[in-house]
Amino acid sequence: MNCTCVFLLIFALLSGRANAEPDSVLLENNSSAKQDVVAASGVRCDKSPFLVAIDTGHSPAKPGATSARGKKEYIYNKEFVLALVEALTDRGVASYRINAREQELGLRQRRKVAIAQKAQVFISIHHDSVQEHYLKPWEFEGQRRQYCDSFRGFSVFVSGTSAQYQASIALAEKISTQLRLRGDRPTLHHAEPIKGENRQLIDSDAGIYRWDGLGVLKGSAIPAVLLEVGVIVNREEELNLQDPQVRRQKAAAIADGIVAFCSEQ
Repeated sequence: MNCTCVFLLIFALLSGRANAEPDSVLLENNSSAKQDVVAASGVRCDKSPFLVAIDTGHSPAKPGATSARGKKEYIYNKEFVLALVEALTDRGVASYRINAREQELGLRQRRKVAIAQKAQVFISIHHDSVQEHYLKPWEFEGQRRQYCDSFRGFSVFVSGTSAQYQASIALAEKISTQLRLRGDRPTLHHAEPIKGENRQLIDSDAGIYRWDGLGVLKGSAIPAVLLEVGVIVNREEELNLQDPQVRRQKAAAIADGIVAFCSEQ
């Protein structure tokens, strides 16, 4: 049995529960989770000032991945950032959109803007894809597109080069916890030992990876994470991510994770 086959067998065992519940599961379907979420949302971030720097991954000129239906990742990122800003505002937490004017900012520039704004945490919002060999052809609205329904879920990345590496892990844990309480599950495909992946999986239950090569997190002076909200080449998950209600639910989870992190600092 080759290395890839071994990984896929392990992946199936670890992520079996992930495919059992769709991302659109609402809190009403899990009363204990609902109680935990309500309790978490009661936690307040009373530290002043506390500013969250939010980076919209990619740019109009370099829009990132293409979804199963041909929508560019940058559009998903921008829509989600707006929902996250609203969720943080509802919780009394200030935020700053790093590239709100849709400029072509380099990765180092994005980090520098966060520091210049005196942010306490940094989060870069992205939407996920898969390696080329997993993509299959299909037709949508008369256009030839590519999809992969094998993987779905979120993932959170941290960088070991950060001066706040342990705090970044703590932030990632808080965000992951709140997402999972709402029915989301992480994807583990970035740990597969193949070209383009093979990322260090810190916590398989939480979907937290260490990737020191991520430029937007490299050498960060503040707690920083990159969040892949979901896999947009998965046809079902893409539909979920297009739903404003699902988007608000996920944004609320992330905001609650940030507030929980703030309350413990």
